[in-house]
Amino acid sequence: NGTNQLITTPNHADFAWGAGDFSWEARVNPDSISSGQHAIFVALCGGGYSSMMILRDGAALQLYMCSGPGSWDIVNNGSFGNLVAGNWYHVAVDRQGTSIRWYLNYAIKGKVITSTALATPNDVIRISYPGSYWDGYIDEQRTVKGIANWASDEGFIPQPFAYGSTPTTYELTESGGANGSITPSGSTSFSWSESQTYTITAEDNNLIEDVL
Repeated sequence: NGTNQLITTPNHADFAWGAGDFSWEARVNPDSISSGQHAIFVALCGGGYSSMMILRDGAALQLYMCSGPGSWDIVNNGSFGNLVAGNWYHVAVDRQGTSIRWYLNYAIKGKVITSTALATPNDVIRISYPGSYWDGYIDEQRTVKGIANWASDEGFIPQPFAYGSTPTTYELTESGGANGSITPSGSTSFSWSESQTYTITAEDNNLIEDVL
C-alpha cells in the first residue's frame, strides 16, 4: 500500500547467487509515480547495501548490485526505463556466466560483463522495504538459482503457460502436391519457443503456385 506493508522470507542459500547463474522476475503495477524511492526487491548484505535491489525512484525503475558493503560496484543505477502508473510490467534480471542482463516487458534494457560475485545476503529477503514501501501491486515474483532463464541480448518471448506446468509440444505435417518437394518431409515436432524452417523446391519447368 506504499505506507506500511511488505513481505519477508527467511534468508537461504538459494539467495546466495555469488558468481553463478540465476534468474529473478516479477510483474509489477505502480499505483503512482510519486517522488522518492519505492522498493520491489531488497537482499541486504550489510551497511545499507544489497546484493541486489530493484526500486522505483519517481518514474524511473532502477537496478543496484554489489559484491559487498561499501559501493554499488557491479551495477549502479541500472535503468529499466520509466514506468506509468496503473500499467502492468514484467521485470526480469538474469546472470549467464559473466553477463548480467536486465529486462522490462521482455526487452533487454541493460547489460554488464563481470566475473565479480554478488554479495551473500545477511538478512531476511524483502519484497518492499520499510521507509521505501512499494505503492502498487507485485505478482508472480520468482527467483531461480543456477539457471539463466532468458540470457538474450535481443530480449525474449514470454512462456505461454503457467510456471510448473508442462510446455505444449506442437506437431506440423507438410503436405505438398506433385512435381516438387518440401524439406523436412512428414511430421515435425517442436516446442513453443522453437521455430522450424521449410524448404520448398519445384521440379524443372514447374512453379510454386501457393503456400497455405
